[in-house]
Amino acid sequence: LVVNDKVNPPRQMRRQVRAILHNAAQTGLNAQNRMNHPNFRGYVLGLIAHIGQTAPDLAATFRGQLVALSDS
Repeated sequence: LVVNDKVNPPRQMRRQVRAILHNAAQTGLNAQNRMNHPNFRGYVLGLIAHIGQTAPDLAATFRGQLVALSDS
């Protein structure tokens, strides 16, 4: 976590999740699984949950984007 004016998740993590969701909208969620996680959707949900600990509004946005994807 990064503490400046307020506590935030690391910028790299926010950008990683944003990029995964953006690219998944273009090519599908499974195409973004470059590390071969057995449950990639769960992995992304875990990252979003971690972000949600300090940035609930951003996490809600990311969760909505993940739900909108048709891959399972």
